[in-house]
Amino acid sequence: MKLRIITAIFLLILTLAFFSFWTDLDEALAAILVFPKRIFFMALIGSVVSYFFRFLRWDYFLRVIFSHQQELIHFSRKDSFLVFTSGLATVVTPLRTGEVLKPILVKQLTKVRASKTVPVVVFERLTDGLAMLILMVAGLLRFRFGTKIFFGSLLIIVFLIFLIQFERAILWLIELPESFSWLKDFYFPIKRRLLNLYSHSRYLAKAKPLFLGTFLGILGWGAQMLGSSLIVANFIESSWSLEFFLICLFVFSFSAAVGFSVPLPGGIGVAEPTVAGLLHLFLALSSAEAVAATLLIRLSTLWFGVILGGFAFKLLNAKISKDG
Repeated sequence: MKLRIITAIFLLILTLAFFSFWTDLDEALAAILVFPKRIFFMALIGSVVSYFFRFLRWDYFLRVIFSHQQELIHFSRKDSFLVFTSGLATVVTPLRTGEVLKPILVKQLTKVRASKTVPVVVFERLTDGLAMLILMVAGLLRFRFGTKIFFGSLLIIVFLIFLIQFERAILWLIELPESFSWLKDFYFPIKRRLLNLYSHSRYLAKAKPLFLGTFLGILGWGAQMLGSSLIVANFIESSWSLEFFLICLFVFSFSAAVGFSVPLPGGIGVAEPTVAGLLHLFLALSSAEAVAATLLIRLSTLWFGVILGGFAFKLLNAKISKDG
């Protein structure tokens, strides 16, 4: 985890170096230093509200999986919250692969195999994708910008959800490697995990979990983007308005989609230039203002979550060590 955070910080330094070629970085940093603390605190509140809605989704998905287990599983909301919050630190792993930490922590607390709860993480990301696309729609219709990314992402998500419904096809794909004798012994334990993964994914691929997960995702990311829009509003002369917020929704959701699509920790090095560039393009912020707003937004969202996740992970580790 420490190595991944160091890698993320290194990428952030490279991003700042890139920004220094685009604008006067001293001017941007000066704007950050005089930025109203009250506005930044409100942005942090937006992130906290976002984490709350996304925790509700995580906990709901997890209990859907638990409800289909043969044994009764005791897992408190407090432990569930600590596991979810610990996962916030994993955004600084490439493609958020570090989120397998959450199923591992659940296994340590409940003895439920990680392969049974990994679908929760998968469907968190799928419903995140759907939520982002829905949040992007208003701006997409207005600006006609990023349509290829929008429809490409939508097609991939819909295809994955649709594919899960075809049990015979999935089982055939899972069992296919066993037809090669030289793979059979090696593949057998992997096959069991894949069957677990698929059988539990089907519980979350139903209409109710998908709808509720996407709805909570919209509320969660919408709250965070609302907080971020308050940061941007401080850099423009016109007052905050619904149209302005819709523009911000498009900018942030489009940038998040770009960040998710690259195998870099937290999208660092890609999301920042995208946010700054779109703020400059659509809201006419100067390059220094766009960079200052972007860095404040990433601090109140990405890095704030990483810090909270680190604290939660330490608390949970202490609990697990104490319980033995």
